[in-house]
Amino acid sequence: SDVMTGYRSFNRVFAKTFPILSPGFEIETELSIHAIDKNWRIAQVPITYRDRPDGSVSKLNTFLTVLKF
Repeated sequence: SDVMTGYRSFNRVFAKTFPILSPGFEIETELSIHAIDKNWRIAQVPITYRDRPDGSVSKLNTFLTVLKF
């Protein structure tokens, strides 16, 4: 149930109605908010999620992303 994996699939109508407002990882949050706002169906698809390789650092700052909304 991790909405930040980066995996997304949408239909053409969703893609055409989605206003791209953010240049970075904030778009992940905007996609979810747009789907909820428009009452679009959100489904979960199981994926294999691996741990981050040793020495790599996340570029995502969830706290700052939330503050922007």
